[in-house]
Amino acid sequence: MALWSLIPAVAWSAGPGSGTGLGALAPEPARLSVGPGVSYAFPASLRGGEPGDVSVARYALEGSYSFPAAPGSFLTLTGGYEYADYDWTDVALFDESHRLNVSAIGLHRLGESKWGLFGFGRVEWGAERAGDMGRGFSATAIVGPAYSFSRDLSVTLGVLTSVEPERSTRAFPVAALNWRIDPQWSLRTLNGAILTYRPEGSLQVAIDLFAEYRTRGIRLRERVLPDNSTGRPAVEEREIAAGVGAIWLLSETVVLQGFAEYLFDRRWRFREDKTDIRTVEAKAAPQIGLRLGYAF
Repeated sequence: MALWSLIPAVAWSAGPGSGTGLGALAPEPARLSVGPGVSYAFPASLRGGEPGDVSVARYALEGSYSFPAAPGSFLTLTGGYEYADYDWTDVALFDESHRLNVSAIGLHRLGESKWGLFGFGRVEWGAERAGDMGRGFSATAIVGPAYSFSRDLSVTLGVLTSVEPERSTRAFPVAALNWRIDPQWSLRTLNGAILTYRPEGSLQVAIDLFAEYRTRGIRLRERVLPDNSTGRPAVEEREIAAGVGAIWLLSETVVLQGFAEYLFDRRWRFREDKTDIRTVEAKAAPQIGLRLGYAF
């Protein structure tokens, strides 16, 4: 799965490999987790007459902390760094990206009622060169009411606001579902869907089937633009991923996550002064990844 995901769950920390996270299987009171991750998208031919192909290797380090909270409430902070190496065989677009992000996700239960207030916030700095990350600011925020029909089913409605480099601010409604279907199966949705299976009687293994939409903003180094002027454009990278992931609790403090997925609808849209200057597309490609997590 993605190195970072918006799909929420109590005490859940996303990482490369699976929609289930360290907190989902780690025994209490494990609230702090750290771990490295790596993923690789195999070479895929470019579309639209563009020559060559592209492959991407990503390396990440992530940490998360889940705060103690009252029953029915939670708050988790996550932060991390990702380095991505892009290999374009026949076109000179950009070679790498550096990304820092900090996010918070939480739910506050309103008294003893079935209502709560859900919130998610994420800020990110992404650039081709590490020294330019301050120019590649992105932010996403979601806020809205949550209603619990039972201990096993809750629904959230809200408004998502998004800011990305060289793109106007966007806002649109969103809905999220958190449904424990039975002791083995659960379903979570937001920017996609994750169906999780835990074998009966096992606290060491969980398996995910997932599909999600992803986007990244990257500020590029100075270059000559199509009108022969110079500038620092930004590129919006987006894709749809679908696949399977698994998480193994190797010990009381160590978790291994792995995944295999397929990437669809892959696009890199280049913009300067909020104007599109070029779009590059690639064919679908498989991606694999691993993450090792350590809980304190």
